[in-house]
Amino acid sequence: TTGNGGAIAFAARYHSNGSYAQMGNIEGIKENNTNGNFGGALTFRTRTHGGDSDERMRIDSAGRLLLGTTTEGEVDGDNFTIADSGHCGMSIRSGTSNTGILMFSDGTSGTNEYKGYVQYAHSNDTLRLASAGLVAVTIDNNQDTTFAGSVSDSKGNLRSIPQNYQTSAYTLVVGDAGKCI
Repeated sequence: TTGNGGAIAFAARYHSNGSYAQMGNIEGIKENNTNGNFGGALTFRTRTHGGDSDERMRIDSAGRLLLGTTTEGEVDGDNFTIADSGHCGMSIRSGTSNTGILMFSDGTSGTNEYKGYVQYAHSNDTLRLASAGLVAVTIDNNQDTTFAGSVSDSKGNLRSIPQNYQTSAYTLVVGDAGKCI
């Protein structure tokens, strides 16, 4: 309609009298941005058994994909927002001998396509975290964790336990916490 948008509706015959019930629609709608200018969004709606039409997905005028919400996420992570009023999440399902992976890229070729990633290998139930294109942490199916680099805390490298050489008459002090005496 003039100034409001339009829709493609999907329906199925559900009565012997030939009447139809709408199952959902794809709708183009107006969006008002912060400057008062209008853009367009594409919404996807499904109809529940009770007949209500609920928006399930939206591609807004900025090209962001919003599932379960009409409000984008924080500006540094707003390209894809998933929302629910209860538990919320995303599943990556791959074959039993394959991997599921979430990649972080800053380019379109070579190692720039996989600078960082989270990878789960179903073949051996191993979880890997990578940075700079290299596996940094591996958690195997026994829950054993391997770190590729150093592991440290405020005391330093945990692979090199700090030592404090003392005589047999030494009294421990607070500064000895985390050290081998």
